[in-house]
Amino acid sequence: FADVVKITFYLTDIRHKSRVWEARKEIFAGARPSSTLVEVVHLVDPDALVEIDAIAISRSVAAAE
Repeated sequence: FADVVKITFYLTDIRHKSRVWEARKEIFAGARPSSTLVEVVHLVDPDALVEIDAIAISRSVAAAE
């Protein structure tokens, strides 16, 4: 996860935001990427509670340029 620079979380229930932030802290223990949290009415999967969109930059490709 070291290459992740931005994450967007889409939650169907904003009351779960503290659980999302705790998971984010655990997964990204070092340098944390920029993030946005958005509450939505529905996700594509009706059983899903959260959808995550991540943007990463390959450090090896960026260094080669």
